[in-house]
Amino acid sequence: MKRVELTLITNKSFFARRAEFAGINRIMIDLERFGKAKRQCGRQFFLSDHHPSDIDLIRAILFAASVQVRVNPWHQKSVSEINDVISRGAQIVMLPMVRDRQQAVRFVDAVNGRARTSLLIETVSALNDCE
Repeated sequence: MKRVELTLITNKSFFARRAEFAGINRIMIDLERFGKAKRQCGRQFFLSDHHPSDIDLIRAILFAASVQVRVNPWHQKSVSEINDVISRGAQIVMLPMVRDRQQAVRFVDAVNGRARTSLLIETVSALNDCE
């Protein structure tokens, strides 16, 4: 039987602790800002107010659930951003809006095995390039 992974996006420690107790496997801190409001304009999607310091708080209160962090789409300071979230305790790092295979490779190389990686391939052109 395939294991189901349940993820909750929150930076509220009390809520995260209760979710973990209820069986949630991952607590996600969402740091994505670059271009997100424009991409989601007119939609009722979640735009987070999370901060890197939330990683420290959530990591400190969890017993079993993993801390997953969604960073910004690839940009000039991505390596620095990735290093920061890993140093704070991110166990899974998610890159949104992957544009092509080369970007995916740069991301995986930047993480360098220090955390698990998660790629969000959100467009048909990116999917075609990553085949």
